[in-house]
Amino acid sequence: MLTTTCRGPIVRALRTATLVLAAALLGAPLAACALPASESAATPAPATPATAREARPLRLDFAQVDLRVLLGIVADAAGKTLRLAPGIGGTVEAHYAAPWDQVLAQIAQRHGLKAVVQGNEILVSKVPA
Repeated sequence: MLTTTCRGPIVRALRTATLVLAAALLGAPLAACALPASESAATPAPATPATAREARPLRLDFAQVDLRVLLGIVADAAGKTLRLAPGIGGTVEAHYAAPWDQVLAQIAQRHGLKAVVQGNEILVSKVPA
């Protein structure tokens, strides 16, 4: 499984730069990948309660984005580690404005995936045929 992790301000800045670069290469709007000012690399963000993080809507608007990148953005917004099963990928269209858990459920349903949140991880696999 591929594991992506976001810990600490330096790693978070590198991950953000990677997502912004991926969005630019795919022609996606950069605003969809930028971290809020409260999560900038220069000043570490205070711990966010889970309820506040879940209530904050995630706004994504991509004409074409790699499914792995999209799931990574959702995991990053949730403050969780993403673990993907092999074979998950492809280019998708994504237009969402909902809390991260609802966005994750909609992505999973639309693309035939099973997404399970276990503690600090989001596990994503294909639904068996």
